[in-house]
Amino acid sequence: MAIIVEDGSIVPNANSFVSFDDYIVYASSLNFNVNSSSQAESQLIAAGQFINIQRNLKGYLVTRDQPMAYPRSGLVLENWSWLHTEIPRQVIQLQMTKAIEIFNGFDVITGDSPSSTSGQVVKKERVEGAITIEYETSGDNGTKVSSVSSSQALLSVLTENNGLQLVRS
Repeated sequence: MAIIVEDGSIVPNANSFVSFDDYIVYASSLNFNVNSSSQAESQLIAAGQFINIQRNLKGYLVTRDQPMAYPRSGLVLENWSWLHTEIPRQVIQLQMTKAIEIFNGFDVITGDSPSSTSGQVVKKERVEGAITIEYETSGDNGTKVSSVSSSQALLSVLTENNGLQLVRS
């Protein structure tokens, strides 16, 4: 499948925010050698779809039938307004970062990554200005914790409440 880049003009059938060439340059700057164009294209498309399925993105779709989650109207990121004809640099960087994670074995559907098998189990978490995490060493029925990836940090900039879902009881 060919890469069709969304440039902010709501390109029909767009499937990426990043060109093939820009992704190859980015990957090589991080010492990743993407072996084939079909591999790079599939990574980019999967990373673009990852962005498209996110909920609680800041701003609003420009048209109801646009093929990608961006461009958006009413979008403010890091105290800067973006025009409804622009693709924010954070979106482009997120797609390339996520594509590299996919290259390294990250599963976009399940969220599993090679680093999520550290075996560390959460014993206690406390949120109070800062976050405290205590790891269980005996491994008794806790939940596994993975480190925060670059793409998760970028995604938090793009989502309302930094991607956190607040639950009231």
